[in-house]
Formats: sequence, structure tokens, C-alpha cells
Amino acid sequence: MGAKAHAAIIAKVATTAEILSRVATRPTWADVSLTTLRQNFRTVQKHVGTGVTVCAVVKADAYGHGAVECSKALEAEGARWLGVTSLDEAIPLREAGVRANILLMTGFNSFSHGTQDLYPTFLQKDHGFSAALTGGIAIIYNIGALLGGIFFGGFSERFGRKRTIIGAALLALPVIPLFAFGQSLYALATGAFLMQFMVQGAWGVIPAYLTELSPGPVRATFPGLAYQLGNLLASRNAVLQARAAEHFGSYGVVLAATVLIVAIYLVIVTAFGREAKGIELTAES
Repeated sequence: MGAKAHAAIIAKVATTAEILSRVATRPTWADVSLTTLRQNFRTVQKHVGTGVTVCAVVKADAYGHGAVECSKALEAEGARWLGVTSLDEAIPLREAGVRANILLMTGFNSFSHGTQDLYPTFLQKDHGFSAALTGGIAIIYNIGALLGGIFFGGFSERFGRKRTIIGAALLALPVIPLFAFGQSLYALATGAFLMQFMVQGAWGVIPAYLTELSPGPVRATFPGLAYQLGNLLASRNAVLQARAAEHFGSYGVVLAATVLIVAIYLVIVTAFGREAKGIELTAES
């Protein structure tokens, strides 16, 4: 082997080693085309129509693509709503000058799971009820849930989906004292029954409401997808509630705060939505 060939091999090995060293110590990156992102938004808006508000989801740092940059591009394209998971995701957008409405995507799943999942624990730890007694109350409030879904579901056929959801959420508020601060078995059982009557009453409208809001081409999958995304976003509810209960020393206070916050949130979010009851459910509509 000649001297020149030998030197070339040594240089190539050195270059390869340098590249490997850089790869091992430098972070990776992704090139995001904001032009393509804007085009995608325009395509979605054109498909659903100008009368429908599109919420662009930028949670988890826009899925790793840069929430601030993507939000500014989407806002410039006409996006009026941006979806995030929590306040710590929303605040940087405001600080960066993003002025679009920011939607904290929790809602109905938090309303349901936030009033159900830890209620048996609340009854046992805060009030010392036995497992049998707790199970009996659970049967009572689940009956309330069934009746509430049937009642408000039928009610919405006459008065509209939005009004019914808002009404059921607001009616949950005066039940809080019995539900979370009742001091007797009968008061707690009554409060739990009425709370689930209202909570699942609001839920009873959701299948029809989501179906009516869904664009025709995706109507078969959109309601289920929206439901499962809601479950995903609310999946940490029980953990957060349990930690808060340990901090404040009471499950009742946490349950009361959950109902108050989520019910008001649902009223506001639903009020911004549109009424679609009675639309013709065709493949195009």
C-alpha cells in the first residue's frame, strides 16, 4: 500500500471518529416546515367550512415541534383556538405574544372521574364507613347516574344540547355541600345520588352532541376518538386528587373544589360551542 493511500485511510478513520463523537455528544433536531403547517391548517378549515371553529392542539410543546413557533404560525393563519393540557403549557404562549384563545382540554372526563373515582376512598377515610356501607352508597349514586343520563338526554331533545349540558353542570354546584360535606349517612347518600344525577345527566347528552358536531366523513370515528382523548387527558385526575387530599388532610375539600372548578369550566366551554341538534346526519353534512 502506498503512502498516499495509507494517509487517506487514516484521514477517513479520523473523520468517521469525529462524526461519531459529535453524534454521541450533540442532541438531535427536527426541521419543521411552518409553511406546510399553515397549509395543513388551511386544508382542515376548508374541509369543515368557515363557519366551524378549528382548535389547533399544541400540547406537549406541539408534540415536540415547538409550541411557540407553531402557535404563532397557526395564529397568523387564522387559528382562534389553541389546545393545551395545563397552565404551564399555556403561560409560555402568552408570554411569547400569542393572543389566540387557549383551551385547557379537560372537561367531561374530569367531571365524571373527578366525582366518582375517589368517592369510595372519601367515604372510608374521612367518615370511617365500612366496605359494605360504601358499596351500598355506590349502588345508590350509580342509580342516580343512570336516571340522570336518561332524564337529561330526553330533556335535550326538547331544549337543545348546549342548554341541557350547561343546566346540568350548574345544578351540580348547589349539591356540593351534601356531596362533599354531609355529616350523616343519609346526607352523603343523597348528595352522591344527586351529584351523579347531574354529572351523568350532562354526560347523557354527549353521545348525541358529539355525533351532531362531527363532520360527516368522520362521524363514525370522531365521537369515540374525542371520548378517548378526553380519557387520556383526565387519566391523572385520581393521582392529583389523592395528593391534594393528603396535602389538605381532607378528601371532601378536594372533591368540592373539583366539582366547582370543572362545572364552571364546562359551562364556559360549552357556551362557546355551537348547537347542532336536529341537523341532517348525512355523509356530507
